[in-house]
Amino acid sequence: MPVGDEAPAAGAGRGLDVVVAGGGIGGAAAAVSLRLAGHRVTVLEQAGYLAPVGAGIQLAPNATRILAQFGVAGALAEHALVPRRHVRRHWRDGTVLGERVLGDAVAARYGAPFWHVHRADLHAALVSAAMSPAGPGCAAVFRFGEEVTGVRVSGRTAEVVTSRGGRFRGDLVVGADGVHSALRGLLFGSGVSRGIPRGVAYRTLIPVSELGRGGAAGIGDIVGPEPAITQWLSPGVHFIYYYVSRGRYLNAALLRYSPHADPAAESWLLEADRREYLALLAGWDPRLVTLAGLADTVFCTGLYEREPLADWVRGPVCLLGDACHPMMPTQAQGAAQAIEDAWFLGRVLRGADPGSVAGALAAYQRERLPRTAAVQRLSALDQGKGLDERRGPAAADRPGEAAEQPADFGPYEWLWPYGQDATPGT
Repeated sequence: MPVGDEAPAAGAGRGLDVVVAGGGIGGAAAAVSLRLAGHRVTVLEQAGYLAPVGAGIQLAPNATRILAQFGVAGALAEHALVPRRHVRRHWRDGTVLGERVLGDAVAARYGAPFWHVHRADLHAALVSAAMSPAGPGCAAVFRFGEEVTGVRVSGRTAEVVTSRGGRFRGDLVVGADGVHSALRGLLFGSGVSRGIPRGVAYRTLIPVSELGRGGAAGIGDIVGPEPAITQWLSPGVHFIYYYVSRGRYLNAALLRYSPHADPAAESWLLEADRREYLALLAGWDPRLVTLAGLADTVFCTGLYEREPLADWVRGPVCLLGDACHPMMPTQAQGAAQAIEDAWFLGRVLRGADPGSVAGALAAYQRERLPRTAAVQRLSALDQGKGLDERRGPAAADRPGEAAEQPADFGPYEWLWPYGQDATPGT
């Protein structure tokens, strides 16, 4: 809470004062979870306001199960799509290399759905749940334009300083400020999460209304009306697309992997050169090239591989999400793992007082670090895999091979059933 401010009357003498640095998906999820656990939460966000940024995101059942426990699944379901299948195609001619059924089969097996959503819809649902005056306990407070520039630990409390000169003291401080985390740098050193460049990723949103323009004959053969994941594979470049926002947009992403990539800026706010983006698809199936060309604006970011951190906790300060385990996008688990972090943090801090924070944070790190480290390593191992050119595009033309599952087809099997069944605060 801000130094000098009084705690809300409803929470006086009960629960913890928590300061969360970062108001993105991880920070908003932490605000929801810690509110449900009975604590007073102040979120510091360096942006001046909440804006609908980002593109599509895949939410596997390990994330949607927790969102249901957070009470946001109902609102988010209005915007979500359930992919019915995952199809992999050969880059040169679109030959189907493998296909997996999703949809109801996923929900039946794992007890929660697999969703495609727009990142802004997910973020808005979490922020609403954190701030709603109708929710349990104290509504979280979001303060904008508050960039973290300093932190001081004193006994059982920590004080965060912002660029505006604001001072916020908490019994707990959570660093959920992303891959370029200021809190991580202040506590553990600026170079601790410097990664190895592995390539570049491009993303764009194509309005579905655009799919019929530009002489786009044949696109209907590769982009049907059914919600699905379609992934095109070459040895070093993947192109993937799926519907979001109830089918209003097609989210498309191109990932180029290189073991000797030149360093590139790591930010999804950078606009890419469309010519450079399209040049990576030279020689690909003309239908896919046409589809990619429908993008008016393309954003890009560098891809970096990182080793897991050895420590997330300093006194009453802990890290969460990309601040402590940024990972390659190959598993579509970045946001999901931040949501898992938030869920478990709320669980171990249920009913906590300042004297029990240290033990709770030790349990948080002990549980979450091995889990996220394993996903980090898997996301690094999976980069660029999926197609052995020695099979050739004609391999799927042989009888019985069109529906064959490549050995490395699905990375999700062990990720989804993560056993998180109890709602924090119950």
